[in-house]
Amino acid sequence: MKNKKLVTLLLALVLTLALLPMSVFAAQRNVTADSKASITIENAVENDVLAAYNVVNITYNAGTNTLAYAWTSEMIKNYFENGTTNGTGTAYTVEAFAALTDDSADLKALLANLPKYLADNSVAAVDTQTVAADGTAKFANLAMGEYFIRPTS
Repeated sequence: MKNKKLVTLLLALVLTLALLPMSVFAAQRNVTADSKASITIENAVENDVLAAYNVVNITYNAGTNTLAYAWTSEMIKNYFENGTTNGTGTAYTVEAFAALTDDSADLKALLANLPKYLADNSVAAVDTQTVAADGTAKFANLAMGEYFIRPTS
């Protein structure tokens, strides 16, 4: 009888653990104002040179445990918030830009003219990387933010 109770208890424990979200067991990372990250590009063309442009700065306020978002420069702000400049006829605030979904037609239209704008206005990339033989390129030690990556070669 004791074995049956023990088996029932163990099964209940296993079931309880199985129901917990996996993030409970994930390693936690502390975010600070100086936090850095990396971006890895895959399936790119070997020897292509990729440039990373920081378009949105993200700053962390430890006192309020919040993130703040802002365009990285007046030049970048002018592109996104000027419907004529960005070619969409729509002005995008940082919040409206962040709300766009991946692969949406709006996002594709907004980003279509960005490479030409960056080149015409001599906006400097924060980093460049050459694609390795395995088709990957890694941008490391980047400040918190949102980046636009484009091939330059």
